[in-house]
Order: sequence, then structure tokens, then C-alpha cells
Amino acid sequence: MKIKSFGSRIKELLTSHWEPTRGKGAFIRSIPRNGRVLDVGCGNNSPMWFKSVRPDIYYVGLDIGDYNQTNSPSEFANEYIVTTPESFADEIEFLNGQMDAVVSCHNLEHCNEPSRVLIAMVNALKDGGTLYLSFPCEESVGFPHRAGCLNFFDDSTHKEVPCWNCTLKSLQRAGCILVFTAKRYRPFPLILRGLFLEPLSIFRRSVIPDGSTWALYGFESLIWGSTSLHTEVRLDDWGPRATKKGHGVNIQPDGTSALWISGHNLNHFGEVWIEFSNQRPKAPAMVTDTLITSEIPDETIRSKGIYKVAIVENSGGKTDVGKFIVN
Repeated sequence: MKIKSFGSRIKELLTSHWEPTRGKGAFIRSIPRNGRVLDVGCGNNSPMWFKSVRPDIYYVGLDIGDYNQTNSPSEFANEYIVTTPESFADEIEFLNGQMDAVVSCHNLEHCNEPSRVLIAMVNALKDGGTLYLSFPCEESVGFPHRAGCLNFFDDSTHKEVPCWNCTLKSLQRAGCILVFTAKRYRPFPLILRGLFLEPLSIFRRSVIPDGSTWALYGFESLIWGSTSLHTEVRLDDWGPRATKKGHGVNIQPDGTSALWISGHNLNHFGEVWIEFSNQRPKAPAMVTDTLITSEIPDETIRSKGIYKVAIVENSGGKTDVGKFIVN
């Protein structure tokens, strides 16, 4: 049997697909099924990436030009809007109340009218809509200079360092509920990877493009926000609620056991997992407006116990459902 070296194990650990729980990917997966999404500043192959992660969404991309796009954004975007810097805020204002989610990933610092753009993004949301906003932190003006941007002034197109406290106050005045805020977002898995790769980053004088250098330094300010949800999400019933040890229940054509949850407005959940006392199935649940279905993990069926069933969102939100009993 081939035994892995300690170095190989460390490398495997650091290259595993740990996605930050408050990162952009987690946010995209939290958007309601078939939701309308506005991507403010959609360069760097963003339309292609969005659609690869969530092909069901209606994607609207907005930018002032085709920036670093491998393929034409129109191949992936349902709507692709190219405008001028002077009309950028105008275009967002035209979308008032139309979006389930708005994403602004390192765009605010490029805008001629950042305050106006900020308010327009909140106003573009429907009731219960969500906002993802990231930008360089105020402290980045003193960070080392590296290609790929670690110091705010490494990017010559940056205009003004967003004021953290001013941004929070502006969002709240516009009616945005602050769900998560981090002045310097530093998810632990990426910090660890960034620390490991920092010598390489220094040698190359360039940030590591997976976000680990940013995490190590806390380069990115991050905000998740939402507007008030006037549409009630209601759970009505669920099942099955019990089985015997080792006996499958509600058997599906592929041989797996399955659980169902019925209700109303369930599609306000994005990608969710059904947990059985922290045990998860192999894949996320299937969600429609009135039904959520999920595999029941084999490990749950194999062991006697009382398992707390919960709907777990990518945003970290958890909705208790009930107790599943294995006798």
C-alpha cells in the first residue's frame, strides 16, 4: 500500500475545495430558484461563471465594457447591458424593484457615483431580495504592492476607497437589513492556504488568484444584506418521520430513502441541504414552490436514534422541521 507523505497530505488539504460560507459562491447558491439576478460590474467571465453555478437564474449583467471575457457575455447572460460610466447608476435605477438578488463584487470602488450606485442597488431588489457587496477594505491603502491588487492603489482604475461606516449607514438608510458584515473578511480555510502560499506570492510579487492572499491580509470588505420579506415561507407537513434500523423508507427508483417537506413559497430558499442531526446526504435538496425533497443519508438509516431534521441554507440560516426517529 502506498503511504502518502506528510507534504502530500498538507498539499491535498490546502487544495481541497473549501468554499467560504460567506463567499460569492455560497451567496449565488442561496438565491431562490429561477431568481432574477443583477450582476453589477460583470467582468472576469462573470456571466459564464454565474450560469455554470446556477443555470436556472435569469441573469442580467451590467458593465461599461467587455472586461476580461473569454467568451461573449451575451452567450450566457439573459440580458447584457453595456453603458457609460456617466450612465451607470441610471441603468441600475431603471431596474427598480425587479431583482431577487444584486451582486456587486469589487465594483463600487470603480464608480463615478458610488453613493448613488449603492442606493440604486438596494432599490433594485424586490421584497425579500438579497445583496452581495464586496470591495477593498480601507486598510488596504497600506498593504504591500502586488500584481493582481493587494494595495488599493495597485489598480489604476480605482477611484475612491469606500468608507466602511458610511457604506453601512447608507445601506441601512435605504432599507437594507445587514445580514452579515466583515470589514476585513478572513475565512479560515483560505487564510491557511494563503499562509502556505505567501512565500510564492512574495517571490512572484503577485497575489494568488484563488483569493487566499486576500484572505490572509483581510483585503476584502464584505456585506450580505436583504430587504424585508413580506412573502411568508410556510412549512405545512413532512415525512416520513420514522423507520426501523437498517430499513429504507420512501424508497426511490435509485434505491435511496427520501424525505419530503410540503409548504408555501419554499422557492425563497436557494440551494439547501436537509440535515439529520448534522448528517447530510450526498447532494442538496430539490426545491419547488410547494415541495422540498431530499435523500436520507444511509448513516442515518443504519443507526438507532432521534435525529433533528433541519433545512440548512448556504447563508448559514437554519429552519427546524422536526424529529426523524430510527427505532
